[in-house]
Amino acid sequence: METINIDNEIEKEIINEFEKVNFNKSIILFDKSQHSIEIYRWISYYDDKGDLISIKPTINSDNFRGKNYSIEKSSNVKRVVVIGDSHTFGWGLKDEETFPYKLEELLNNQILGYRWEVLNMGYPGINLIEKLQVLKYKGIKYNPDIVILQHDGDDIFPQLYRQWEQQIFNNLSTKYNISFSLKRDFIRYFTHTREKIQYKIGYKFLLNELIENPILEFKNISGQIGFKLLILSFYPTDDQDKIIRKHTENGKIPYLVINSILNPAFYKISKYEPHLNGHAHEIIAKKIYDVITHIIYD
Repeated sequence: METINIDNEIEKEIINEFEKVNFNKSIILFDKSQHSIEIYRWISYYDDKGDLISIKPTINSDNFRGKNYSIEKSSNVKRVVVIGDSHTFGWGLKDEETFPYKLEELLNNQILGYRWEVLNMGYPGINLIEKLQVLKYKGIKYNPDIVILQHDGDDIFPQLYRQWEQQIFNNLSTKYNISFSLKRDFIRYFTHTREKIQYKIGYKFLLNELIENPILEFKNISGQIGFKLLILSFYPTDDQDKIIRKHTENGKIPYLVINSILNPAFYKISKYEPHLNGHAHEIIAKKIYDVITHIIYD
């Protein structure tokens, strides 16, 4: 079996590249005036054989995944807005395999008396600050009854940092001719270096600005507008998990962690694509459905 061997020269170059970035508050925090969120018109991933698979998702006229929904909401409609990243968007999946799509089906089949609409506002790569902007400038106008905030452990990394990291990774993997089968091992070196970078930036600062403050604002807006809030977390670090639990521990805000729903290791799309497959999304939809029934009937 092929294994990776990164000598000291390459490892030093990786670390040196990371050290070049100038982290400061002006680039870490979200710039509302200049930011526009990208939506993916095509999804590509490698299957277990190493073949490239491409899927064209349905993108509606308001620039989020799925069919069109009217801004106006009739009295017999209950609306759920799901705000997240690639896990919500459903990277590597067809429209009908994503958990927001499955959730809409479940709600309409099982809870009579209303027409349920579940809007998939997942944008791959965005963090909690950007998810907050999605709520403010897109989600609220649809007058949701329930908002599901999907958090990810990577939310602690600023978007500019992730873009820069991807560029460095691509450059070095090309320079050292890292083969496709070894790229996952090469990524581990980046992941290890990430942990060092967290402390260089100021880890407590990141936790406060990129995790706790956006969650507090989601809570405040929920109280002001009157929708129910549910938080679904993918792979939170211990520190992030503590923050989320601190703000949901009174039980008024349901908090679901993906590892308590299923074992992600058994539900990956392929050995090359770590995002969860359609079966996992179906399980997630059923779990969220159970929580929503408690919200409705309690």
